[in-house]
Amino acid sequence: MIQLSTTRRLVEHNFDHDGHVYHVPGEFTLSTSDVIELNGLSDVSMVPLMALEHAGHRGSALHKAVEAFESGEQPELAILNYSNEKYLNCKQDAFVNEVMERLWFYRSWRAGRNIKLAGDMELPRVYRHEGSGFLIGATIDMPVFIDGCLTILDLKTGHRNDGVKARWMP
Repeated sequence: MIQLSTTRRLVEHNFDHDGHVYHVPGEFTLSTSDVIELNGLSDVSMVPLMALEHAGHRGSALHKAVEAFESGEQPELAILNYSNEKYLNCKQDAFVNEVMERLWFYRSWRAGRNIKLAGDMELPRVYRHEGSGFLIGATIDMPVFIDGCLTILDLKTGHRNDGVKARWMP
């Protein structure tokens, strides 16, 4: 793997994966999601909490499946391991199928492109925003070289926005 270089703007921190919180001793740290929400660019208040949690698990499981696929391992096994590790309260076969469908979309997009992982997936970072001085945490989904060009991919797992997520029930 190629190591991504760091800049002096990066700040040492601890990351709580379960709470998705970036901790910098003695300083308040916003997450990228906080910045988006505070600027009125995202409102999930009408989406049931269980739907949000399920979507978060689906996204994390997709990350594991893509990483397994790109590493020549079995995506289905990565999804099952994730599901077992998180003790998900859903039908495992349905969850695996749901994530594998999203992996199919990734693989379809990837076809004809030369993709090479350029570092660890889901890499949390904290940086000091130039200009405001605020600390902002961000998690890099997938650093890759696409056809030789260093790129950061942000994998998405949703479908068209037709209101289905607001009606979702487990």
